[in-house]
Parts: sequence; structure tokens; C-alpha cells
Amino acid sequence: MAATGAGNQSGVTEPSDHASPPPPSAHPAGMSLAEVLQRFAAEGYRADFELDDDTGAVTCISCSTTTPPEQVEVAASRRVEGASDPADMAIVLGARCPSCDSRGVIICRYGPEASAGDAKLLEITRDGGDGRDRTIPS
Repeated sequence: MAATGAGNQSGVTEPSDHASPPPPSAHPAGMSLAEVLQRFAAEGYRADFELDDDTGAVTCISCSTTTPPEQVEVAASRRVEGASDPADMAIVLGARCPSCDSRGVIICRYGPEASAGDAKLLEITRDGGDGRDRTIPS
């Protein structure tokens, strides 16, 4: 069963287990990456994470724990697309460190700018290995 999202006060969309269609996006199509990051920060996603460009492993800067992509805990996501610049094609993932419980964002590129690590993490995040869709449609 695919998970759909439900918005909260600041507009960050979090997955749920209900099979209803997603509500209209709280993120207008023209929302910039900076605006999306501000919305995540307003929801408490303030920690820094670093994505390994080769493996997709994620390192929490707060506690230095590195988590393999299969174990990254993604609670919310938002796709950002530039009008004409492929470098603007990104997905912002709201994640939680399994070691120190810090919440922050991971910015993954997709399309021609994506690294092998971006592709690996997004592939796993998309279905989480359990068949649940964790990406939120725009």
C-alpha cells in the first residue's frame, strides 16, 4: 500500500499509512530551495547531515554517526524543480539520526546532476525496501 502525505502547520508533508489521495501541496510549484529549507527548519529539522556521493551513506554532523542508506530514517520529503536549470532538480529529505535523534535535512540531486550516492539513497527512500512510497508528490 502506498503511503500518502498530510500537511502540518508549516507545510512540511509527512507520510501516513492512509490510502487517500494527498492533499494539495503546501509547497507552491515556484517555491525555492531556500524556502523549502526554511519550512523544514520551522518544523525542527535543523541538524546537518552529509551524504556520501559514492555510497549514499548519511553522516550526522551532530554526533558523527554514519548510517547506511538502507537505515536512513526519512520522515518527510519535498521535491524542488527549477524552471530551466537542471542543477535545481533536488529532493529535500527530512531525516532523523538513529543515534542522537537529531532532525535535519538531506538534499539529494536527481536527474543529470545526481551522484551515485544521491541515486542510491533516493531509490531506497522511494520504496524503503518495504513497498511504502516515502516521497511526496509535488
